[in-house]
This record gives sequence, C-alpha cells and structure tokens, in this order.
Amino acid sequence: MNAPALRSGDSHATAVSIEHSRWGEPLLYEKAYSWLVLGSSLDVLLTGVILYGLRGIEANPIAALFIEHWGLVGASVFKFALVVIAIILCENIGRMRDQTGRRLSWVMVGISFIPVSWSLTLLYSTIAIPVLFASG
Repeated sequence: MNAPALRSGDSHATAVSIEHSRWGEPLLYEKAYSWLVLGSSLDVLLTGVILYGLRGIEANPIAALFIEHWGLVGASVFKFALVVIAIILCENIGRMRDQTGRRLSWVMVGISFIPVSWSLTLLYSTIAIPVLFASG
C-alpha cells in the first residue's frame, strides 16, 4: 500500500491517497501506459520533424487524412484518441483476465515504438549518412 501523499499548495497539509484515481479504481498497468504515451508522443514529434522539416509524407493513410484536414494538431488528437481507446481496452480486459491485459498493454507499447524506430531510421538515413559520406 502506498503512503499518503501531501498536496502542495494547500493551506493545510492534507493527506490524499494516491492508491485510487478520482473516479474509483486505480489503473492496472500504469507503467505500460506511461511508455505507451511516451512512444505515441515521440511518434507525433518525429512525424512533425519529417513532414515539416524534411518535407516527407505520412505513410499511414488515416493519419494522412487527419494531417491533410487538420494538420499536426489533428494527427495528435487522432493519435491520443487511439491511446485512450487502447488504455480502456487494456483496463477492461485486465479486470477480467489480468495476465491477458498486462500482455496486451506491453504489446501496445511495442507497437507504439515501431513508427518511432522507423522515423529515427529515416532521419538517420536522410541526415547522418549524407553528412558522413560528404566529409569523406
């Protein structure tokens, strides 16, 4: 059990349990969700660098549609709506079958880092390799 945390900024130090979310039950796989949000954030960031910095194109046709109509903000909303759906899915499955929900959450983390890996590969091949060969 976690020790109660103190809220900063309160005139009186009030103990608040961090065991449960404001809406009731705690999240089951918080660490996986943190990694999922990190992977998704890096995906949006690197997509912006490639699209606007290198004049690349979006490979995902659905994301490309959002970018075409609403720019990178639309792509971000789309991406994080998917993250919310993924978390809700993991939570619902995990409350029925813990091991299945846990595995699913980590599979989703892995999937979220695939476009990050691809984007980093594109950036490396576009920026670093020509610089290395140009200097030699």
